[in-house]
This record gives sequence, C-alpha cells and structure tokens, in this order.
Amino acid sequence: MANNHTRHIPVIILSGSKDDADLKKCAALGANNYVVKPIEFSTFTNSILMPLLSKEVEAN
Repeated sequence: MANNHTRHIPVIILSGSKDDADLKKCAALGANNYVVKPIEFSTFTNSILMPLLSKEVEAN
C-alpha cells in the first residue's frame, strides 16, 4: 500500500537477477529503477541521481 508521506521517495532495486520476470515484478510494485550486480560505480550513482533529479524537476 502506498503511503502519502513516503510515496515521493524513489525506490531503486539492486539485484543479482537478470530475469525479465523479476524486472517486471519490481516495476509493477512501483520501483523507479532496477540495477543488476555487478555494476560500475557511475552506473550506481546515476541510478540514484536520475530519480531524484526527475522528482526535483516535477516539484518546480
């Protein structure tokens, strides 16, 4: 269930699974991003920054 006090917080899944079914399940549950391990540091930071920046743009 969505909580109005926390629904603005981006959810980023970090997983070892490359299975499309897992990706679709996370998207259906509301995840903003799904990153598969192992990852480059820049990929990880971008996966965090992009949802935050898009929320900042929406707020303005």
